[in-house]
Amino acid sequence: MTNDVKIAKTNDGVSISINGDVKLSDVKKLTESCSNGGCDCNPEMLAKISDITTHGKDGNVNISLLSDKLNASEVQSCMSECDCGF
Repeated sequence: MTNDVKIAKTNDGVSISINGDVKLSDVKKLTESCSNGGCDCNPEMLAKISDITTHGKDGNVNISLLSDKLNASEVQSCMSECDCGF
């Protein structure tokens, strides 16, 4: 099963919605790794993010990136280069 991933600019950053065969616990591990600098994401992009929150449930996970400097296209580009598994 493939996942439906939607990335959108919000008033306080960028929202990533993942629907499909995705587990909340797996995404939380991934975002915790990013928060701690333990991922392969672009360091310049990570520096623009002041907070990462992950919520939802298995099959419907949302990631909120708090930033006043980040745009959706940057996130899309970064996600296409990383091995995030969704």
